[in-house]
Amino acid sequence: MNNIEEVKSKLSILEIVSGYIRVEKSGSQYKARCPFHNEKSPSFYITPSRLSYHCFGCGESGDIFKFVEKMENLEFKEALKILADRAGVTLSKLKKEDDSRMLNLMEMARYFFEMNLNESIVAKKYLHERGLTDESITNFKIGFAKKDWRSLFIHLMSNGFTDEECVESGLIIKTEDNKYYDRFRGRIMFPIRNIGGATVGFTGRVLPEYDDGKSGKYVNTPETKLYHKSKILFNYDSARKFISENREIILAEGQMDIIMSTQANVKNIVAVSGTAFTEEQVNIIKRLADNVVLAFDNDEAGKKASAKAAIMCAYGGLNIFIVDILEKDIADIVKNDAKEWVKVYENKITYIEFLAKTFLNIKDEREKINYIKSNVTTYLKALYSPLERDFAINNFSRITSVSVEALKSEVSKNIQIDEYKSQESKEVENKIKLSKKERIILDIKILAHELKIDNKSSADILLALETEEEIPKDIFNSRLIELEKENILNVTYYNDLLKEYRKIIYDESHKSITDKLNSSNGEEREAVLLELQKLMKNKNI
Repeated sequence: MNNIEEVKSKLSILEIVSGYIRVEKSGSQYKARCPFHNEKSPSFYITPSRLSYHCFGCGESGDIFKFVEKMENLEFKEALKILADRAGVTLSKLKKEDDSRMLNLMEMARYFFEMNLNESIVAKKYLHERGLTDESITNFKIGFAKKDWRSLFIHLMSNGFTDEECVESGLIIKTEDNKYYDRFRGRIMFPIRNIGGATVGFTGRVLPEYDDGKSGKYVNTPETKLYHKSKILFNYDSARKFISENREIILAEGQMDIIMSTQANVKNIVAVSGTAFTEEQVNIIKRLADNVVLAFDNDEAGKKASAKAAIMCAYGGLNIFIVDILEKDIADIVKNDAKEWVKVYENKITYIEFLAKTFLNIKDEREKINYIKSNVTTYLKALYSPLERDFAINNFSRITSVSVEALKSEVSKNIQIDEYKSQESKEVENKIKLSKKERIILDIKILAHELKIDNKSSADILLALETEEEIPKDIFNSRLIELEKENILNVTYYNDLLKEYRKIIYDESHKSITDKLNSSNGEEREAVLLELQKLMKNKNI
């Protein structure tokens, strides 16, 4: 029996699949809503006797290895390692060179940061002052990046990793003059793990004494082949068991909130990882939970994040609750009194009740009307079914005395307007066909805006962004939605766009000059040749 057969003999397909999504008995099989495409009724079937699954909606099928590959976006050998570890099978027949060097690099960096923390009295003092116990520090494998320029780089290179691998990991930055330095310096390091528990990235929180105000308080690993922030929820690998048990997940903002909540024995909690809440993360949540409890920070940014997350979760068919955080965040509550956080969590209310309470606190009548139009109806029309919407409308009306008829009319009007706008956008897009260059410029502008990238140092890109006004806003918004659905709203795609744009500019310039060259003679020809040589010398694609 080889390694693969041994793993399959020790793990049931039902056990693996039910660890990701909710399943129910259906004769000799089990069924679920497919995790690989959106559907309202189950068409995904698990057959334990055949050790396989099949979706009659999208056609996906396979065994435990294929399932984990798809769910985790892994190669076969990585899925095999995860499942072998779970089955207690030693993969003795795998060659050492088959190990993922990048995962090994990340683990080495994590251990390096942990050792740094053990040697830093200042960093440990900061964590203790924030309320973290030594047990929490160990369990979450928190580390420290010294305020050195190249200590991690030297450590990784001395252990056999190449400079290219170091840069590819996102932990090391290469300058234009081919020098290297550590991305994280003078920061508390929080490892970010994938669902299998492997370290794929980091969040670094600057120590207060090193905070010069010039760099962000938090810095995250950029997008890499291991780390896709739109697909990862911090602590999901550890929280999965508790989420599944309760069918409920708490969504918070920062690593400190998650660690302190876990310390208070509230463990079904995760955080977004250096990004806005995404549709991919909603789908991850739906695998194990029916209820989402929003617990973002009690500031303007936290309130906006809660509103966006509530709407996205409503579209995903989840039940949304929210906690009333009077202090700044969860970490502050737990530090003062761990039992208080448990009490706050237990006293959660539905999101529609929260909207009603907020409405009652508004004094100005005009503001109340605007609040219903901009906040309440937006949420109501996002609800999964007409029945849920009707229930929520009646609930809001009961609390606020706003008539059911008025609310239904307003929601219906908003839905009709949205449908009209959607149709209008399609008509505009049909009338104006974007060229390849225009589409690339459009995508560059969207990503620069969404990812908050500063292009002022690149004159050619700045020129591209100035063309934004030439593209109708409807197309701009429509393309933004497409990018989100295609899951390419990331730095990797952005950098590919820059290369493609520069290639187009180069090709256009090259054609223009060669056309001039063909029609020139004498001294003019010499000047054109010099222009061509200069273009080719400065080629930057």
